[in-house]
Amino acid sequence: MNKALKTLSYQLVAIATIALIAFPIYWVVVTSFRSPRGGLFTADFHLFPKNPTLDAYAAAFQSPLLLWLGNSIFVCIPTILLVVLLSAPAAYVLSRHRFRGRRFVLTMLIVVQLLPIMIALMPLYLIMASFKLLNLYGLVLVYTASFLPFHIINLKLFFDTIPLEMDESAYLAGASTLQILYRITLPLAKPGLAISFVLAFMGVWNEYVLARTFLLDSNQYTFSVAFGEITLYWQTPWPVFAVMSIISSIPLLIVFISSQRYLKEGLLRGGIRG
Repeated sequence: MNKALKTLSYQLVAIATIALIAFPIYWVVVTSFRSPRGGLFTADFHLFPKNPTLDAYAAAFQSPLLLWLGNSIFVCIPTILLVVLLSAPAAYVLSRHRFRGRRFVLTMLIVVQLLPIMIALMPLYLIMASFKLLNLYGLVLVYTASFLPFHIINLKLFFDTIPLEMDESAYLAGASTLQILYRITLPLAKPGLAISFVLAFMGVWNEYVLARTFLLDSNQYTFSVAFGEITLYWQTPWPVFAVMSIISSIPLLIVFISSQRYLKEGLLRGGIRG
């Protein structure tokens, strides 16, 4: 009897937790079907809108929504590619080779992550302005530089789980360092690459401060910057804002679901190693 009550209490707590997490998402979806001309705050509370309409979706797509989406994707893709391509060789060297200054490099990579980005904001702005890179291209470079330390450490930890004997066997077979990295180590480190991919995508997609600082042209605004402008300066109805919130979350869901298998494997491997 006690075991049944204990199980029931766990189930009730799980259901309540899921409800607390899911209700705000549900409310955003419901709000998107309200009329943009109607008020969101009313004395009558309804779980479902009385007269659902797609007017808010039509109004959202009349805004520069697709332009903001395109700008965000334009920044995300090259940033992720640069982060992975640059962090993988650096992580491999730190994982497989012992050299003078290695410990210092690892320490500095950790220390850099502890410092807030605001400290480097003004120097970065002056550097980018001197090269006339206050645009999407400059933002890609800034994101790449700011994300590299974390992803180097992340991939190094995954490379550490791969037996060194595999590299030694490949060396004896005549393989070069780059061949070992790209043909043996990286395929075995797919979970780590997936985690780096997802975290880099989420970081770029949701980042606001750097994007708002380095993007001066409103036609180059990413989704996060556009959201800030909408909240502060635009008289955007809440149903339209809810539609934009839903659309902005779709790429994140696609990326997360498509890499879910590798994320599970990566978390399990990290837990076993710990």
